[in-house]
Amino acid sequence: MNICFVQHVSYETPGIITTWARTHRHAYTIVHPYAAEPFPALSDIDMLVLMGGPMGVYQNNQYAWMKDEMKWIEQAIDLGKKVLGICLGAQLVAHVLGAKVYPHVQKEIGWFPVYAEKSNPTENTYAGLFTPQATVFHWHGDTFDLPAGAVNHVYTPGCRHQLFSWSTHVLGLQFHLEVGQENIQRMLEAGSSGNLRNPVPTTGCTICATARANPYPELASHAGMSSTIACIAAHFHTGSLTITLWSIRLFAFE
Repeated sequence: MNICFVQHVSYETPGIITTWARTHRHAYTIVHPYAAEPFPALSDIDMLVLMGGPMGVYQNNQYAWMKDEMKWIEQAIDLGKKVLGICLGAQLVAHVLGAKVYPHVQKEIGWFPVYAEKSNPTENTYAGLFTPQATVFHWHGDTFDLPAGAVNHVYTPGCRHQLFSWSTHVLGLQFHLEVGQENIQRMLEAGSSGNLRNPVPTTGCTICATARANPYPELASHAGMSSTIACIAAHFHTGSLTITLWSIRLFAFE
């Protein structure tokens, strides 16, 4: 499989996803549009992974590359390419699918549990992966409405739309499963600099104090993670191309 990562800032890298890709002998490239690198031809790509960033989708006039990326994502979706959006990446996907993206009334920064939606169990094929809950790393100040035709699978009390799927080949995550110790360290340093729209807060949010020493303190004792790969493989694939989300998680927590 040929994966194209889109990295929007220097410190929000694909993290452990590249480790997973190398382990499974998938080819990958990383595009840095903020450095004026062009988006590659979609004919050469099987899957897009869109990373996070401090900018908002509604700031596209301030970032020359963002409108081009939106058109590229739309073309990829229309062609049936696998598309995984993470944080800003999920917001870009939601926007391309016609949903509104906007500043949320509160920020989520730190380690918080996410919960499986229970309102539509027949449609929510991801429910078992987060039952009853799983603690993940968050860093966002924006949110989005659910795109038409999409299904929301995971929520937090502070932000309803945390993981959505659209058709069989598009997935958006508001939170971060890809981070390792170095990723969190760099995000904390960038957030502490005061240069971000969502800096490290002094009150109102929970920052994992031991993130530098152990990137998964809340998840270390969370049982059942290694069994989730079979579930995701069964629900989100086309032919031989299987989405990497829970493969990544399996690799990280084994």
